Amino acid sequence: MWRQLKKVDEWKGYDTYLLITFIITFVLGLVAASSIGSEIMGLTERLVVCSIGQYFFVIALKTYRTSE
Repeated sequence: MWRQLKKVDEWKGYDTYLLITFIITFVLGLVAASSIGSEIMGLTERLVVCSIGQYFFVIALKTYRTSE
């Protein structure tokens, strides 16, 4: 999706946002996987969910504004 958004003028800047969000979510996912069974397991899982949730919110907001 990151490479495809580069080609759409309406979505300029969101390609970089998507790539950065993917990298952050991937790293947080690795941290969450390595913390299984530890005291911070719940916190790391919530951080992963928050990064995905904010991504969905931003993309949904952009889609809504584009469709007006």
